[in-house]
Amino acid sequence: MATLVNIPVDFEQSLIEFSTSLYQGLDKTESVCLSPYSITAALLLVMIGANGRSKEQISSALFQNSLYSEEQQLKFYKSLHSQLTQRAGVNVSFASANRLFVSDQFTVFQNVQENAKRYFGADISVKNFRESEASAYEMNNWVSEQTDGKIEDLIIEECMVKQKHCNVHN
Repeated sequence: MATLVNIPVDFEQSLIEFSTSLYQGLDKTESVCLSPYSITAALLLVMIGANGRSKEQISSALFQNSLYSEEQQLKFYKSLHSQLTQRAGVNVSFASANRLFVSDQFTVFQNVQENAKRYFGADISVKNFRESEASAYEMNNWVSEQTDGKIEDLIIEECMVKQKHCNVHN
């Protein structure tokens, strides 16, 4: 069990404001399902491996110039995740799975791997994305396993090959 820390109100408020801004940016003429919680987790996970301006922009988007260090932000998030998991009731299921799929053209530093595991329980899988069919298959298989088959085709191989924008479907 994770060590729970007190989550400051301004940290929670930052996450609420981020969630609200995501919602406000949606095209409300279509049906959309959005999980600000999952998007926050994904951005924090990416932030672990980012540096410089990219890291600053992710942190600013999530926490609007918060004075908390990255380590504090990650500890608060981990505590929030633990609290949500523990509060799930008899008829409520709450699960979260995270993994970084990184191109083999990048070096993943040891501290990034350790922090991904420590704060998100996430492994990092290094892939040769030039082998797009195999990469898409492996990523989709992992997602399907984590969602009990509810999401099967998240990654579209064609989008990996052509490196173009594709709408994700499931």
